[in-house]
Parts: sequence; C-alpha cells; structure tokens
Amino acid sequence: IMLTDWKHEVNKKPKLRTYVTLKSNVNVEPYVKYCVNRQTRSLMAQLRSGILPIRIETGRFCKLPVEERLCEMCNQGKVEDEFHFIMECPLYHQERQGMFEKTDIDGGAGGDRENFQLLFKTHWREVGAYLTAAWAKRRSTLFR
Repeated sequence: IMLTDWKHEVNKKPKLRTYVTLKSNVNVEPYVKYCVNRQTRSLMAQLRSGILPIRIETGRFCKLPVEERLCEMCNQGKVEDEFHFIMECPLYHQERQGMFEKTDIDGGAGGDRENFQLLFKTHWREVGAYLTAAWAKRRSTLFR
C-alpha cells in the first residue's frame, strides 16, 4: 500500500513529470550509490526531479504557460523539457551521438520516450557523461 500511495502522490505533481516516467519503485537508484562525481550526480538528480534550470523550469518562475517555455538553444520551436534536452536539441548533437555510441540503444533522429527511459534505467553512466558535457556546452553558449 505504501508503493501505491507513493505513486499516487507523485503523479499529482506536474513538476515530477520526468521522475514519474523514470522511477517505478522506491529503491535507491544506482547513480546515487555509484556515481562518485558530485557534479554529475547533482545534474542527474536535478534533471530527474524536474529542477534542472532548463526552460520548462525557469519559465515557471515567470509564470509562462508550459507551451511557451521554448528552447532558447535551438530554433525548433519546441518546449525545452528534459526529453528535449536529452534526446532532441541540436545544440547537443555531438554529445548525444557520443552517448548513443556507448550504448546498445538506437538514438535515431531524436529518439523516443521508450529509449529515453531505457537510457536512464540501463545506461545511467553514459547519461551522466552526456549531462556533464551538454551542461558545460550550454553554459558556454549562454555565458559567452
């Protein structure tokens, strides 16, 4: 019953949209136990819990409707949510390609939701490396 209550409560919070798709139990995730790099672990936790300062989150501060929280790193006119940041944004194409080359997952042209979930469940080390590289690129692009 505790697991059912937990799932019910988590599903009520829109901010936890990614967390809900990636977390199916109350066990400690491997990246928390085994990722020794503090920055990578922090980026992973922020992304999973919906607090990584990408447009889906920062747009909330100025009360922008979700559909107007567009990615400022590309001109695709897409909401910059966690999926877009990991799987679609062309700014991080090289980093994403490097991540997929180290996995058995086909990234394709932007990938899909199942591959997004699979990455976090089975290739968290590669996702962590991608996050670290993509976040550095983002910072250097924003703060030139």
